[in-house]
Amino acid sequence: MQSGKVIEVKGLGFLRLGSLNSRFSGVLLAGLMTVLLPAQDLFLEPGARSVASLALEHRVARPGDTVWAGLRLVIPKPWHTYWVNHGGVGEAPSVKWDLPTGISAGEIHWPLPLKHPSFGSIAYVYEHEVMLLVPLKLSPDLEPGMKELKGEFKWLECTDEECVQGKARLEAELVVGGKLIKGSNSALFEKWRERLPEEMPPIEAEWSGEVAENFWRPLAFKVPVEDTEAKVEFFPYLDPKDEYMVQADVETERGDGFVRLVQQVESVEEKWPSEIRGVMRVGDAGHEVTLKVAAAEKNGGGFLLAPSLTFGGPKTSQLDLVLDVAKAQRGGKVMAGVRFKIPDGWHVYYKDPGGPGLPPQFTWVLPKGVDAGEILWPKPEVFKFGGEDFNGYHGEVMLLTELKLAPDVPEGPLELRVNVEWQECKEICVQGEASLVAALLVADESEASGDAAEIARWHARAGGSRSPPSSVPNVGAKTEVTLVLEAEQATAGGTVLAGVRFRIPDKWHIFWKNPGDLGEAPGVKWNLPEGVTAGELEWPRHELYESMGFRQNVYHDEVMLVVPLTLAKDLKTGQLKLEARVSWQECEVSCVQGEANVEAVLHIGDERVASGDAGEIKSWRAKVPPPGSEYATVDWGRLGGMLLLAFAGGLILNLMPCVLPVIALKVMGFVNQREEAPSHARRMGILYGLGVVFSFLVMVGALLAVRAGAGGETWGMQMQNQWFLLFLTVLMTLVALNLFGVFEVTLGGAASAAAGEMAGREGNLGAFANGMLMVALATPCLAPMLGTAIGFALTQPALVVTLLFVTVALGLALPYVVLSFKPGWLRFLPKPGMWMESFKKAMGFPMLAAAVWLAWLTAGKLDDAGGLRVGLLLVLVGMAAWIYGEFIQRGTARRGLAWLGASGASAAAAACLFVFHDKLDWKPWSQAAVREAREAGHPVLVDFTADWCLTCKANKRTSIEVDAVREKIAATGTVVFKGDFTDKNAAMADFIKSHGRPGVPLVLVYSPNLESKAQILPELLTPGIVLKAIDVAAADRETEGAEDAGELTWAPWSEEAVAAARSAGKPVLVDFTADWCAPCKHIEKTAINVPKVRRKLAQLGAATLQADFTDKDEVILAEINRFQRAGPPLVLVYPPDESRDPIVMPKKFTAEELLSALTRSVAGGSAGNPGLENGVSAATASN
Repeated sequence: MQSGKVIEVKGLGFLRLGSLNSRFSGVLLAGLMTVLLPAQDLFLEPGARSVASLALEHRVARPGDTVWAGLRLVIPKPWHTYWVNHGGVGEAPSVKWDLPTGISAGEIHWPLPLKHPSFGSIAYVYEHEVMLLVPLKLSPDLEPGMKELKGEFKWLECTDEECVQGKARLEAELVVGGKLIKGSNSALFEKWRERLPEEMPPIEAEWSGEVAENFWRPLAFKVPVEDTEAKVEFFPYLDPKDEYMVQADVETERGDGFVRLVQQVESVEEKWPSEIRGVMRVGDAGHEVTLKVAAAEKNGGGFLLAPSLTFGGPKTSQLDLVLDVAKAQRGGKVMAGVRFKIPDGWHVYYKDPGGPGLPPQFTWVLPKGVDAGEILWPKPEVFKFGGEDFNGYHGEVMLLTELKLAPDVPEGPLELRVNVEWQECKEICVQGEASLVAALLVADESEASGDAAEIARWHARAGGSRSPPSSVPNVGAKTEVTLVLEAEQATAGGTVLAGVRFRIPDKWHIFWKNPGDLGEAPGVKWNLPEGVTAGELEWPRHELYESMGFRQNVYHDEVMLVVPLTLAKDLKTGQLKLEARVSWQECEVSCVQGEANVEAVLHIGDERVASGDAGEIKSWRAKVPPPGSEYATVDWGRLGGMLLLAFAGGLILNLMPCVLPVIALKVMGFVNQREEAPSHARRMGILYGLGVVFSFLVMVGALLAVRAGAGGETWGMQMQNQWFLLFLTVLMTLVALNLFGVFEVTLGGAASAAAGEMAGREGNLGAFANGMLMVALATPCLAPMLGTAIGFALTQPALVVTLLFVTVALGLALPYVVLSFKPGWLRFLPKPGMWMESFKKAMGFPMLAAAVWLAWLTAGKLDDAGGLRVGLLLVLVGMAAWIYGEFIQRGTARRGLAWLGASGASAAAAACLFVFHDKLDWKPWSQAAVREAREAGHPVLVDFTADWCLTCKANKRTSIEVDAVREKIAATGTVVFKGDFTDKNAAMADFIKSHGRPGVPLVLVYSPNLESKAQILPELLTPGIVLKAIDVAAADRETEGAEDAGELTWAPWSEEAVAAARSAGKPVLVDFTADWCAPCKHIEKTAINVPKVRRKLAQLGAATLQADFTDKDEVILAEINRFQRAGPPLVLVYPPDESRDPIVMPKKFTAEELLSALTRSVAGGSAGNPGLENGVSAATASN
């Protein structure tokens, strides 16, 4: 398969929610802040996230052949695209081909889709990845040579909140020659071909009810199955005449050997079909089927299908034994291969099946002097079967074994026999047995056999994953890592892009360069030839992933990290081997460390030759956000209108009282310097304007420097950040107060004097300096405008910031330039007066409106009483500004006291952010979460509250979020839940009513004893009421001993510590954990370090040991591997009896399960091992 190049990808989003920047800008524009504009007017929504590519199964084909093309989409979570029938919501992908004469494209072949609830309906979709297969027919008279295949591929990708239209122009190259040669990754086509539906016999269907008022009519049909628990779904094709539509909703009834489905068919014109074509899913397999609909008058009659009818009876693979030599010498080696030809749709297993399943087993029957080695396993496929991931093979595979001949083996013919047992599965699993024989001639010289080349190819594929092999079953990372280059050949002195590609198993993830709360980013250590230098890793956009209370930045499914490689100019022509050691961490329920040695070959020559991976590398590089890209892309079509408004804003600034009186004075000064030369006054006016523009450019440079220093990568989410919103709120409030005259913004005395001295000079420099001085002197009136612009500019691209500020400067400078050309027009200027001061104050009200809107946004980001806290903060900020303006700027006495008052008000304002801050760890309420906490041995307090409930707020601040109650909650291990009734959730309302309250407030306190009912506290609380309720709950426990043993104390793990504790007659709890392991933290918090377990450990006198795997200690890893785990979490319970095996806890377990294990550890009999897989005993794992 040869990958193509993605030439262009375009996308347009359709967000259903209003843009936050748009609303923000609207408020500012209402206040004549014309330098600020709606962000959505300037930027397009981001484009399609999926990566599209065109692949070919064969790189060389003959005239008259049919070859397959693959339209491949790699789709990031949580996006999906659509099947040929989108289900009524969405749009199916399509392609418009541009093919050479003599090559024609057939219809798209669609793999089996999934059902997905989408926008209130059910859609038929693809998630993660899909490849649509298209047959290309080559004419028998097609001329040989290189053929460029092009196509325009369109698709729609959606989440549950938005849809994006994707479009890509794709290319691939096919050589027309004298033979058919597959590409390097033809296995990808085999994988997706297996997901195409197979034809099956028709199924009888009949109408099972009358036509409803909405023109829906129920259609019933029985699907014969062998496994009645298998998933059975029907995906109908669209009616080409558009006379009916089969709805996705289905009723299911399971019987003996069949599953009966009832689906609604809609036909507004009541043109009911006699047959319906579609795809039937049974388990993981798809089957094209026709539903033969019985005549309408037969309604109500049942029909039967023989339960024994299946989609093909059991088949077994065809096996044969082949050797790589026909003749072998004494003391030599022979590679023997058992070739499996597996029926379509069936599979056999790899040595590590990944779940229930049996790998093939060989029993050799060999002559004396011939010994057999271990099986060499080719790298397996990872596929879905029964909803789980398995490792195995489809189609064909060859398992190899090396045979060694002794030096004294007799010459002549030998019979080599192997007995093979294997399991192969489809919807059912069957056992296979075969006895295979091959003949070998021992002679003086070796002679290759006809199968030698094929055996060599399978030998090259043997060895499994590129990660270091592990001797422990089910141990090791499963991510596939490869190194690819954009060029097969490059020239010295050039640059080549390398791609480190990660193909990540379903449900697992790896981490971005900044992992978030937990996790480790992938690392690449290069081993490069002299003259080749690697640049920095370039990281594509990541996903935000939340699990177990932790926020992480991750990749799912597939990602490629791109690295530029620089080639020295003195590199000689030849072949270079590029090597790297890649390390990564992949996580699902547990976390696994992965390492892989990857390599690629690059030829140095006279010209550059692109590789088949060039398109994919460029596609992934396009996903890498360039510096500053978080500020989006400029929409040039609308930028002109924005600049016109900014220019108008600059003109308006001339009406401010600090600016207007200066205009006439400065212009007349230019004219009077040399009255006899009007051109001199004009030149002075232009230089004066340039001085104004230069001042604004200085401000832009300072602003961008500050923004860059603050970390550009994180500025893309400013309007979601409560602290950024709070900054803008305070800024807008200060701008409004400044316009009202509460305080002034002025240039310092020394700076003003220096600027005035320079501006006092005559000539060109003096005019330019006068422009700069005017901006400085006008600061009291410019500051409100520029303060607003700065807040907005923090969210915009550097180019937009520069253009906006320069355009404002041009508007501000224009009157000076025009009047220096036409001094007589000075008589048209409005006379300065008190109207200017009124105009300035009027400008304060839009700013105040913007501050109110931002305060509302900020309050929503804070905890309870957020509005009160923000309001108090702004009042105190206003007081500090008033003290500063009244007693420091305009006052003369007691300035020290005024500074003290302003500072105190500012400090009090900052304190408002924390005075009412929740200190308890409130969790969102659900009945399941409450039960889980109680089962773990915790008392529980639930506060049903609402933002509009003043009594709720009072109860929380006076009786729950107080020191005494917080200390009691911590001491008793009480878990606190918040039931937010602000939006009057119907289910929550029913729950509240079931406790005798019409609404909130309602506070419940539960004990860990599941038999006990909740305590319903009064509507008005005191700390004493809450403390007493918690004491009662903590005392009511299911297990004996009301006192909690307190937090666990962990000793470091070692084999000697385990042995010493068991020798002393103690059970031992061992926790293998790591700081970066989110599942470990979750287990420790919910199932280990809980009161119920702590009491049990204290009662048993158990030793608690912890093995810290944070630094990936090899000794600890070896111990983890012995128990069939690739990494933490791993929890062991050792009985005191040293002759008994340890109990291995599952990867996920509850406190109840751990208590059971502790009880069994001190009881007699077998401990049992729920955490060990495949029936291996702990003793076996430990040896």
